[in-house]
Parts: sequence; C-alpha cells; structure tokens
Amino acid sequence: MSESDWSVDRISNDGAYAPGNLMVMCVKANRAKGAKGYRDVIQLASGSMQGAGFGPSKREWARLACVMVGAANLTGAGPTLLPLLT
Repeated sequence: MSESDWSVDRISNDGAYAPGNLMVMCVKANRAKGAKGYRDVIQLASGSMQGAGFGPSKREWARLACVMVGAANLTGAGPTLLPLLT
C-alpha cells in the first residue's frame, strides 16, 4: 500500500466506525495520526508537541484538527481554528 493510497479512519478513536466519525485520508496521514486525539493534533498544529511523519508543515496538522473538532465533542472550544488552509 502506497502512502498516497486512501484509507478510512475514525475521527475520534474513542468512537465506533460509524457515520459522523469517519473520514477518508491518505495512508501517510492515517499512520501519522495513529491513536492521537484532537488535543494531541492541536498541540502538533501549534508546534507545542513534537511529531514526525506528517510532513514538514504544521498546516497539515491544523487541517486535520479542523476535521476532528466536531467529533471531539468539546464544550467551549471557541473559534480558534483557521479555515482548512486549502
């Protein structure tokens, strides 16, 4: 399987493989996300946590955080996320 092949992953690893908790992403991103939760991804996007394998830019972590915020079931998250940075 190539890193650019697509895979289906749970947005929240605490949830089931169910509608509303699934996203299609490349294998490279899926492997980098691993068991990380929303808060881990936010820390990677802000640069306050070290991570490897998901590219040189924090933009990709920020994009993933934008997708994950809804499934993270957070209260008082606030509008702190940038647009998807496409």
